[in-house]
Amino acid sequence: MSMTNTCLGTALSFGLCLKAVAKVEDGERYLYCEPSTEATDLQGERMLLKALEESREYFLKKGNLDLEHYTIRGESLGLPNPRAYEIGRPVDVRFDDGRVFVKGLVYKGTGPMAERANEFWSSITEMTPPMPWFPSVGGYVAHRGAILPQGSSQPVQAISAVYWN
Repeated sequence: MSMTNTCLGTALSFGLCLKAVAKVEDGERYLYCEPSTEATDLQGERMLLKALEESREYFLKKGNLDLEHYTIRGESLGLPNPRAYEIGRPVDVRFDDGRVFVKGLVYKGTGPMAERANEFWSSITEMTPPMPWFPSVGGYVAHRGAILPQGSSQPVQAISAVYWN
């Protein structure tokens, strides 16, 4: 899947990089986003895209879209219902030209479990400008180790195997 400025829907742009597109298709709400790059993250680590690619099927089978990774860490934070932060599920993952793209189905409904999904959707489709959200990858790190990035003299930690959800 290629994400360009010609995509229909609401584009969420952070800096000069197109990060996400919200789009309605056949009555369903979808979010197209780029959740990770091989850039060094806030924890000083790099997520190797090959690790995500190798775990693609796991992500499609067991992954979700959630807010602040609360479905994973909400219990330890004392949240009463961490599953209420799940706003959707992945339906496709593509790897193209050193980038990863996720197509996620955003839940909709009227009950309490749909509230956060509806609020999220509203924040990216009904506000001008759209509220900024920052896609990221969560999950279980199966292997990490130091690598020396090209052109650098300082090693960084790199995640080379992950079960992402």
